[in-house]
Amino acid sequence: MGYTFSKSITDSDNMPDYEFNNWNYDPELNITFSPFNLKRQYNIGFYLDLYRGSKIFNDVYHEADRVGNQSFMKFGLILQPELYF
Repeated sequence: MGYTFSKSITDSDNMPDYEFNNWNYDPELNITFSPFNLKRQYNIGFYLDLYRGSKIFNDVYHEADRVGNQSFMKFGLILQPELYF
């Protein structure tokens, strides 16, 4: 579940008529894999985050299903120090 701070979007004078919903929901997938260890001090690996949210606005010019959704994909490398307590 998420909330979009839409004040800067809804206060714009350039936008056509639309309905905006600040609340969105749907699943998010996060995967982290750290198979490498460098000198027993750092874990090295990869991460992937995927999100496809619910519809937050209705666009009068685009009526197709699932148009107006938020989504993102992030991926990259991780360098994490080993922590010993």
